Amino acid sequence: MFRKKRGINLSYPMQGFVCFSCLTYDAQPKTVKNKINKLCDEIGGEFRDALFEFVTTEKTVTEISLKHYVSETKLYNMRKKFYESWRM
Repeated sequence: MFRKKRGINLSYPMQGFVCFSCLTYDAQPKTVKNKINKLCDEIGGEFRDALFEFVTTEKTVTEISLKHYVSETKLYNMRKKFYESWRM
């Protein structure tokens, strides 16, 4: 079950929309895939792949942090920006 992520300034339904849009990345139309990739590029920078993995999989933040050599705090901050930038 989806739970609202604290600290992200979006409503529960909007957070769920972004979350499930990302988790179903492979099934999304090209426009949504492009949006996800663009946001990951802009927000993630050198950690783009880590952010992409964080928002499109159900892997733990620790697992992704260790794999990509990025702090968990940085991943959480990037995810917050990603979610809040979705509508722009």
